[in-house]
Amino acid sequence: MKVYNKENVSHFKGENIESFLLISKLNSNADNLTVAISEVEPKGYQYVHLHESEQVCYILEGTGVMSVDGEDSVVKPGDCVFVPSNAKHGIKNSGVKILKYLSVMSPSYEIDEFQES
Repeated sequence: MKVYNKENVSHFKGENIESFLLISKLNSNADNLTVAISEVEPKGYQYVHLHESEQVCYILEGTGVMSVDGEDSVVKPGDCVFVPSNAKHGIKNSGVKILKYLSVMSPSYEIDEFQES
């Protein structure tokens, strides 16, 4: 068994967001699942994008506005949002602290499968 954490997994850093692929095709035999933690700086955002994988976003810390196919909703710790396959979605940190959320996607994907929309 291998234990994964932010220090030993692949990650990508944008201008104001950093995502850590805790479980993915890159580090395990996970063909049907990707688990990631993303951290968005205050006033930062994850650009609107889409992918074939279904996704669930669970807000751990901070507050933000999440958009799914043009519908916006304020999100806070404890909120969970379902993103259907190929739905355009993104999130903006509307608070003064880091917005941290857990993402679970199925099937598993790789970073180059994202499509900015």
